[in-house]
Amino acid sequence: MEQAGMLGYGALGGLFISGLTMFRYLQGEKIWPWHAPGGVTFKIWLAIEILRTGLGAGVAWVLAISGPLSAFGAVLAGAGAPAIIDKWGRAAPKEVTLAPVYDIPPQQSVGVQPAQPGAAQGAPSNVASGGGNV
Repeated sequence: MEQAGMLGYGALGGLFISGLTMFRYLQGEKIWPWHAPGGVTFKIWLAIEILRTGLGAGVAWVLAISGPLSAFGAVLAGAGAPAIIDKWGRAAPKEVTLAPVYDIPPQQSVGVQPAQPGAAQGAPSNVASGGGNV
């Protein structure tokens, strides 16, 4: 029963971070996130908040399984998990550009060898020239 209680305390911590995030957003934008131009819909916003709360609850539950954990520790773990994910999301580059590793000349396809004069098409070079051991 203690682990289930820690699960609830972790969810409470996750809800705390969700509420704080909403408060900060509303202070700056003065509009609900799902009403903002170019914003997410209410269903998507709700799904994100449920995932954040579940993440916090899951981290607190795993910590409770691994050893003794107080209620305060479970709330901190539940609040810390979504906060860390948010920080990682803000630190990630907005756009990733990949440079080609090598260029393939336009007249050749990948994996196709140019034909050699006098060689049979599709046969190994030792068969076309009559050499090789059989």
